Amino acid sequence: MPGYEPRGLKAHGMNFATANVGANHNYGWAPQDYYGSQVPRATDPYADEGNADITKYNQDITAMVETGIQCTFYVHCDWITPAIFSKLLLAATGIPEHGDPQYMWKVAERIYNIERAFNIREGFGRKDDSLPQRILTEELQKGMAAGQRVRKQDAFLDQYYDLRGWDKNGIPTEKKLQELGLGDLVRDVIR
Repeated sequence: MPGYEPRGLKAHGMNFATANVGANHNYGWAPQDYYGSQVPRATDPYADEGNADITKYNQDITAMVETGIQCTFYVHCDWITPAIFSKLLLAATGIPEHGDPQYMWKVAERIYNIERAFNIREGFGRKDDSLPQRILTEELQKGMAAGQRVRKQDAFLDQYYDLRGWDKNGIPTEKKLQELGLGDLVRDVIR
């Protein structure tokens, strides 16, 4: 697991549990937890519930920016907004749709669901969307986050899956895949 402590940065920590590439601080870095970014909203880094939308937002914006083969840091630091990124991508590619931030959010969601469908096809699922037992059972002993541990991982996963349009096992639903134009992936995830 990367060198960040998920017990004291819980939206970021749950990214470690749900990132399609395994625990990776670049795959949904949470500036809301780290330095109080207000985009898309502020978080309480110690909150055990209510931040699944932040984890999804950070993962999706990472997927969006990576379409331009860009470092994601400047977006996570609020230096470039999705609207500005879309304009840059339009200028670079000449593809009109790339200039529409809403279209790019949909592209990001498609990317995330394609990755998830691949993982589901290969046998991964809710059982793998977990932090190490130590993070769930041992409280931090020192520092600003002393006494913290991840207490409600299952509640987070339920909310996160619901926001993603996945079932309770973390599998993209046929409805979600069809909505994203990914109907050809249904056979990979429906068993």
